[in-house]
Amino acid sequence: MYPEKFKEMTRTTLRKITYFGLLAVLIASVFWMRNTGLISLYGMLGLGLGLLVLGRIINYPLRHFFKGLRAFRRQQFQESEALFRQFLQDLERRPWIRHLNNWNYGLYTHDLETMAWNNLGAVATHEGRFPEAESCLQKSLLLDSKYPKPYYNLAVLAIRQAQPEKAQHYFDKARELGFSNDSFDQFMTKVQTAYAEVNSGLD
Repeated sequence: MYPEKFKEMTRTTLRKITYFGLLAVLIASVFWMRNTGLISLYGMLGLGLGLLVLGRIINYPLRHFFKGLRAFRRQQFQESEALFRQFLQDLERRPWIRHLNNWNYGLYTHDLETMAWNNLGAVATHEGRFPEAESCLQKSLLLDSKYPKPYYNLAVLAIRQAQPEKAQHYFDKARELGFSNDSFDQFMTKVQTAYAEVNSGLD
């Protein structure tokens, strides 16, 4: 059972705490092994390379998602949309690849399908296809109702449609679920972008 104060935290806040903790443990472990001579510099480099290769093998079936994410970050929206839709088709043909999501690094959600629908909604909003955008974002929320980014993008969509009260409602909901776009959120976005850059080269 979690203490009461942890029960009051959002899923996003708990994940931030977890990621900070894991990062601290990882850094401390590396320094400890290096200082005690348990592993050499070359050994650490070899271990890192091995983990990178393992990650690329695991992520190969998800390559269209990572390519879509890279294109999305670069604002190559048409390319991004095609890749995300290809990824959704991959999921339909090979449902087992959704279990690879357990290796995902997501701060707000671990479900790559809900991330794909959210990003498709953001693309449709950018291109002025508002009904399609709302449909995609609602599909994202059906898959994970605690994912705050679709609420944020629904707020953006409402602003584009000159609906300020609706936008405020969705923005408040996104913040309620932990979306703050603070420095740590921006750091995680950079990490995700770098991760997508590595894995988008899988072919």
